[in-house]
Amino acid sequence: MYETAVAHYLATAKRSFLDVALKNADLIYDVCVVQAKPYVPGHQEIEIGLVKLYRVSGEAKYLELAKHLLDIRAEAKQGEYGQAHRPVVLQEEAVGHAVRTNYMYSAMADVAALTGDTDYKAAIGKKWQNVAEKKLSITSGTMIIMRESGLYNF
Repeated sequence: MYETAVAHYLATAKRSFLDVALKNADLIYDVCVVQAKPYVPGHQEIEIGLVKLYRVSGEAKYLELAKHLLDIRAEAKQGEYGQAHRPVVLQEEAVGHAVRTNYMYSAMADVAALTGDTDYKAAIGKKWQNVAEKKLSITSGTMIIMRESGLYNF
């Protein structure tokens, strides 16, 4: 919802949907940060949307909430499948559901870029190294693209 609301606002300059998204994010901020209830979302999409809300609104609490939701993942006890087996900055290996993993890495990269958090930057680097060196699978489609581009001759 957050990403769609931001896209709608950027495309139309109308705030109606954006205001709904901001009100919802304010509620989640109140529950998770102010009241300190340990809610951990199943999919890490909300963090990406919160970063977009921060970028369009300038309200730091949305970036704070995105980082908070990433930081408390290990409290969810969802295990490796949900990337909740260790704090995100201590995870060095790509594990679990691939889509959820990529959402989390994207959100972590956004938070690191916007806050300068060196722990997040280091963690993203370790995860990328693990994916690139041990988990990446080049398909035949990828090989054809590489050959056609002249990068590699198979």
